[in-house]
Amino acid sequence: PWDECVPSEIKATFIEWLNEIEVLRKFEIPRLYFNEVNWESVELHLFSDASPKCYGSVAYFRIKYTDRYVTSFIMSKSRLAPLKKLTLPRLELLGALISARMGHYLQDTFPMLKRENIFYWSDSQICIHWIKGKADDWKQFVRNRVSEIKERTNTNRWHHCAGKFIPADKLTRGISAQALMNDEIWFSGPPWLLQINVPCNKSSDIDDTELNCVEEERRKLIVTFQTNIESFQPLLNLDNYSDLDKVIRITSYVLRFANNCRHNREKVIGNLTANELINAEKYWVRCVQQTEFETEYEEIKHHKSVTRSSKLFSLNPMMTEDGLLCLGGRLQKSDF
Repeated sequence: PWDECVPSEIKATFIEWLNEIEVLRKFEIPRLYFNEVNWESVELHLFSDASPKCYGSVAYFRIKYTDRYVTSFIMSKSRLAPLKKLTLPRLELLGALISARMGHYLQDTFPMLKRENIFYWSDSQICIHWIKGKADDWKQFVRNRVSEIKERTNTNRWHHCAGKFIPADKLTRGISAQALMNDEIWFSGPPWLLQINVPCNKSSDIDDTELNCVEEERRKLIVTFQTNIESFQPLLNLDNYSDLDKVIRITSYVLRFANNCRHNREKVIGNLTANELINAEKYWVRCVQQTEFETEYEEIKHHKSVTRSSKLFSLNPMMTEDGLLCLGGRLQKSDF
């Protein structure tokens, strides 16, 4: 009920958070990106991260001056994880997507930024593996996000970074206001951004556990085979038989076997029935017609008119429900 007191542990957490608000009054972020006018080049570095509770990204300028590099905090963005529980790699991918969108936005905002000078960092080997792979290899959730990331970024600029150097970790794990105000990595990024050469390490091989996570998102390739007993290749080679009755009986048993293999069909056993023998005979008539009049058979089967050049044109052929070709009308061919 609304008038009940909240549990003591929730109350304590809320009071602690409330006290932090007062500390945030002293929170300041430098508005000046470039300390000097004569900068030589500028890079954009975005770091993404995720936890079971939220995911996000943070962006920095890396500015080259004549004798040194300087970094500047630009912006950050985070979102709560969906109510529907997602795996951590999927949440990491959502964080990477925020990086991609932020990078695209900042490139439009700052014309001096070139696409090849925008770098993306994640501590998730799985996420980077998805991004660098083919989007169509993955299931819909991963495929859709990877497709957008590929559209907005240069995938060669995605790199792995140890978790301790990911500033976005503060977004996803949480940090007190006092600790955040004194956090050098949050305001300036990892210390190696100030080095002459940024260590863009190639992603190492993923371990078995990570490989299983990757394969869980791989699309299953389903291959189906369709057999058609009424195709142009007969069930039997008639050159091996001289007895028509024997051919009909063998064919009847083959057709019965095919029927019994189908789902939701009543299994037929015992001696051959008259209908089975008739159907076997019709099968061979169809085979002969398909072989001798292949074009006409397909035309009539698909409700098309037989061409005038066909030998069957004058006979007005039609197809029965059994798939047999027959004359369209015999009375009109008589002398009466």
